[in-house]
Amino acid sequence: QVIGAGLPRTGTESLAEALGILGYGWNSHDHCNPPTECQDASCHWLDTGDAGRLLRDIENVGMAYVTDEPLCLAYKELADHFPESKVVLTVRDNASAWLDSFALMQTLSFGHIPRGFRTQDFLKFGSRRQYCDQLPHVHFGCDIFAQPPDPAEREGCLRGYENHTLEVRRRIPEERLLVFNVKEGWEPLCKFLGKPVPKVPFPRNNHYMSELKRIRERHNEWIRAVERHQGMIPVLCRLMVFLWLLVPLVFRREAARGLRWAFGGLRPRKAARE
Repeated sequence: QVIGAGLPRTGTESLAEALGILGYGWNSHDHCNPPTECQDASCHWLDTGDAGRLLRDIENVGMAYVTDEPLCLAYKELADHFPESKVVLTVRDNASAWLDSFALMQTLSFGHIPRGFRTQDFLKFGSRRQYCDQLPHVHFGCDIFAQPPDPAEREGCLRGYENHTLEVRRRIPEERLLVFNVKEGWEPLCKFLGKPVPKVPFPRNNHYMSELKRIRERHNEWIRAVERHQGMIPVLCRLMVFLWLLVPLVFRREAARGLRWAFGGLRPRKAARE
């Protein structure tokens, strides 16, 4: 019924929650997270251009609306397949604001990956799931993992965001399209969809980014703890090696003692003291 054509970091989570409040049921967020049939079908479509499998999956599970990647890139295929649907293109205040948010998301997720790494490189390490997860970024021209992006990367990402916005405007008829900044709240969205304005505030959902920040902070705390106690690392390593050698030795001695006792060669210590 509703197709979210906005790129990630344009308020897609807030839109998804808003559509749920308006009664549109469930959406693609959980269904298309890896590893799922939807993600596999999306990856196949992005690699080959064949959307048949993806459209069948969406139809079979009965999604009422789709938002965020990878399905935001399939807006034209979805709009053609579901001719009664409406398209909502979420946008940021400007391309630079979007890129700052997108680059931060990538850094929080992949801060350990060296600059110059590309989505295609995941296949070299046998990680097709990560490859498929990041493949949409290649298609909208922002295949980055480190912050800040270098000037060429930044220019490419800004151009990708702007081109996507222009393409959606060009390919979707005006009467089926709403260009929407979530800062605008309920009024334009409800008017476009023909729904009454809810009495609850418009959602400001940024849970995914908050979770990434929490995970990154825990990782940083662990690194700081290691750095504070780095002088103890050699000692701990030697202790672990000592225990690794000692435990089997003790086990072998006790096992041998038990065998000798079982065959009458050695009485238990307690019995000997008695």
